[in-house]
Amino acid sequence: MKIKYYFAIIIFVCLSCGFLLEYFISERQSNVESASNDTISDHFVIEEFTRFQNELLQYYISVDLILGSGESYLAEGAIKKGNLLTSSIINFNSYPGLFINKELLIQSEKDIKNINNLLQQSTNYSDIDRDSLLNKLLNQSDNIITQLTSAISILNKDAISAAESRKNIFTEKKKQLKDARIIGAFSFGIFLFLLWIWSYKRVCNPIYTLKHAAESSMGNFNNFIGVNKGPKEVTELSNSLSVLTNTLSYQASHDSLTQLYNRREFERKLENCIAQQGNDDSSNNDVLCYLDLDQFKIVNDSCGHIAGDELLRLIANTINEEVRRSDFIARVGGDEFCIILYKCHMDSALEISNKIRDQIENIRYLWDEKIFRISVSIGLTEIDDHKNSAHEILNAADTACSVAKDLGRNRVHVFNTSDSQLARKRTEMSCINQIHLALEEDRFVLYRQDIIPLTSQDSSNDHYEVLIRMLSKDGQIISPYAFLPTAERYHLATKLDKWVVSNVFNYLTSGQVELDNLEICNINLSGQSFSNQNMADYIIDQLIETTMPAHKICFEITETAAVTDINNAQKFILRLKAQGCLFALDDFGSGLSSFQYLKNLPVDYVKIDGAFVKNMDKDNIDMATVKSIHDIAKTSGKRTVAEFVENKDIISKLEEIGVDYAQGYYFNAPTPLIENNSDSENILEMKQA
Repeated sequence: MKIKYYFAIIIFVCLSCGFLLEYFISERQSNVESASNDTISDHFVIEEFTRFQNELLQYYISVDLILGSGESYLAEGAIKKGNLLTSSIINFNSYPGLFINKELLIQSEKDIKNINNLLQQSTNYSDIDRDSLLNKLLNQSDNIITQLTSAISILNKDAISAAESRKNIFTEKKKQLKDARIIGAFSFGIFLFLLWIWSYKRVCNPIYTLKHAAESSMGNFNNFIGVNKGPKEVTELSNSLSVLTNTLSYQASHDSLTQLYNRREFERKLENCIAQQGNDDSSNNDVLCYLDLDQFKIVNDSCGHIAGDELLRLIANTINEEVRRSDFIARVGGDEFCIILYKCHMDSALEISNKIRDQIENIRYLWDEKIFRISVSIGLTEIDDHKNSAHEILNAADTACSVAKDLGRNRVHVFNTSDSQLARKRTEMSCINQIHLALEEDRFVLYRQDIIPLTSQDSSNDHYEVLIRMLSKDGQIISPYAFLPTAERYHLATKLDKWVVSNVFNYLTSGQVELDNLEICNINLSGQSFSNQNMADYIIDQLIETTMPAHKICFEITETAAVTDINNAQKFILRLKAQGCLFALDDFGSGLSSFQYLKNLPVDYVKIDGAFVKNMDKDNIDMATVKSIHDIAKTSGKRTVAEFVENKDIISKLEEIGVDYAQGYYFNAPTPLIENNSDSENILEMKQA
């Protein structure tokens, strides 16, 4: 709910409760005033009744005097007084509440009228019967006066009692009004307190929480000056939110470690540069510099990330000192920086870049009594109309930087579309993207090439090597020579190895082939996989998950890869041999010290390098080399496989030497592992399905 609605509710509730309280008190006040008026009226009526009694007494005296003495000339005045008394009784009879006995009032009115009748009769007597008539009238008036006096006395007592009762009611109502005011005020105070608690929880507390959250994120804006008019909490919240907005904006555009701009802000600035190129008449284009520190990982590995972070701050300060104030610097990766040199000729950009490179090269970074020498490789490219997007410009600078690294590091290289080094690098980058995309879309297929036994004692079951091929999007087969070297160079070979292992194991255990008819399936592994003990865990997990018989799998590794990291190779081989797997040393004989390492590698097969095999029927040296490799392997208890066998004469030579197996185009070319899918389009359709 919006805050204005909360305030509207609070105001409405307060006004409603105030109105109800005022109405309640007003009703009580009205009752008290009514009772007060009744009491005043009662007092007035009592006084009138007292006056009435006094006049009635005078009336009695007048009646007695007239009837007793016969002074009839006074009768007319007494009759008038009697009529006035009758009118007073009629008025008393119309007064509500005080004279309860209305019958006595009516009777009293009749008595006075009767006395007036007697007085009227007294004026009509003759001298003959005067005395008897007056006596008779006097006796009658005495009886009436006695009755009237008794009635008036009773009415007087009733009036006084009624007035006292109404006075008590008035007093009680005054007390009730006082109590109602106290209770109303207390209740209204409690209500306001509860309403304050509710509004605090619903309105103030969220504002305070938001204000404190904003204050805790002040960042670099502690001296911020904002609004200073309005409620304190609201102004503080407004200022805190302004600070928070500025802080978040700063954090969103800056790198927290070096305080340089971050990649997000760099990409935005680069887009702006591209947009301005077409509108700018200047002859100098902006230049993008891509900086990548050389061997920065050594610092992290040797001294930890704290040392690496401090070095990055030092590098950032060094770069900042060498560029112009107008230039833009950003940290775009772990040890990668980008600089946009605005309106800068390429010669000037080269000069600035070399100054940066020299200053970084001169740094002697000391940490924990260790001194490190730092260098940087820099790639340059112009930001011009010919490059269509920020990605293309950044990719050009990155490619130029990679070429600088390939040429020996610690140098500056300018992007040029005609540069052969750049062309090769861009081809590799394109190939990397193709490999990633093919892995995501599962566009790899498996081929097989048979390994034929040359001795009669060998099994007649299938023995073949599995080979990987990549499919283009249009279903064309891509040779492994087009993508495997790049995969090795950019550390993607292990991903391909995992794909091959998983797919081969799943295929062999899926029921599509008879495992009893399989002697051995050879799978190639890269040197990167042999150096990665996690790969051994992955293979073991796949063996368990697919229930693949380990003794039917033989992993091949090249001699060069094995001897490069012989200790890890030994650990890798021994770990999988413990599961039952076999191993073959591929391309044996290509190294300088082949025989020296052969005895240290616990492999089961030695595959003789095809460079010696393919001409051994014509070249005696190749023949001798093959024989010596076979003899050493036999002495070490290992079987031999000859590669690149292309004719019958080579077969004869191999049989003469005693080589165990042969592999090559003489027997068959590589064919799809999955039968009835030799056509690449069918393979692609199967993959997509």
